[in-house]
Amino acid sequence: MTNQTQPLAIAVKRAVRHDLTVRFREKSYCLRGIPNLVSGMTVTITHYDWYPCDRLTVNFVNNAGVSSDWLVGCTDMAQAAA
Repeated sequence: MTNQTQPLAIAVKRAVRHDLTVRFREKSYCLRGIPNLVSGMTVTITHYDWYPCDRLTVNFVNNAGVSSDWLVGCTDMAQAAA
């Protein structure tokens, strides 16, 4: 079976909470592991995967202006998207 990925029609912006999580569709997603990310910054959710587990693809622009995509799971640490 393959992952069921749905690109979002409109990218969703979310502020990073103090515990380095974001809320999306009634769930919290952990952003720990993204370098230079601190609470109060904004990430953009671009994709939502629901099989075999709920996870997001988020885009983050660091202080140097470099953009990168990250896979974010409900309980996992964030990892760079391939």
